[in-house]
Amino acid sequence: MNMSRQMREIEPLSRRGETPRLADALNGIGCGGERLDQDDQGRVSWRGRGEGPLLRRVRIGAGAVFIVALLGACNASDRRNDPTSVGATPASQVVTQTPSMQTGGTLPPRSVLDAAPDFKGIGPLRFGMTAEMMREKWGNPLYGGPDPGDQDTQACYYLRPRKDDYALLLMIEDGKFVRADVRKDSIIAPGGGRIGMTGDAMRKLYAGRIEAAPNKYDPSAQTLRVRPRHDEPARLVFEVDARGKVTSWRIGLPPQVDYVEGCS
Repeated sequence: MNMSRQMREIEPLSRRGETPRLADALNGIGCGGERLDQDDQGRVSWRGRGEGPLLRRVRIGAGAVFIVALLGACNASDRRNDPTSVGATPASQVVTQTPSMQTGGTLPPRSVLDAAPDFKGIGPLRFGMTAEMMREKWGNPLYGGPDPGDQDTQACYYLRPRKDDYALLLMIEDGKFVRADVRKDSIIAPGGGRIGMTGDAMRKLYAGRIEAAPNKYDPSAQTLRVRPRHDEPARLVFEVDARGKVTSWRIGLPPQVDYVEGCS
């Protein structure tokens, strides 16, 4: 809508000292699917999809209409968006922002609490890190610690990412991160193994890299030990019960990864 026409329509109402209704005074003022709206007290505000070329507030006084608006900007915006207008921005040059562009080129990081252990560690934690460095890198609380009554400062103990959840435990020995223990079927091991799968399924998943041995305490159960595909020191160990189902798994550095009793 032409700006001079808009002003001609509003001016007579202002001279008569009337408070115009939106349908009369502001008819046609708006662009890009946005509009002005008026309440029962004569206050007018901007309504639409979001930030538009008009200013957000229109004030109507007793004797005049004060429109704080950039009508020219609205008309210019309409011309730019009209492909038939002179000076319109070609469609090939219009850039649609993606979420990664709006956040500086990076997507929001996943929570470390969603991380699963692998042959290097878990999330930002790496096997061999000190307990102090683990707490710094994790970025969230790590619960647990050595027994307060234990005089051995290098004793074995566990940290856990969640205060009341013992399904994922991080073993510390000699002051360093050496192993992760998993007792939850929703956490998937590197290569696809998980609690509840059968020992036969493990042998197929890790064919050529898996070794089986009788369980230390139950000869009818098995311990399956998996080598990584690449030259890494960590090992993956699955405990399989007498029914042939995986009941837990752990991953970490030898010899700690082979401790059947954990820190006991």
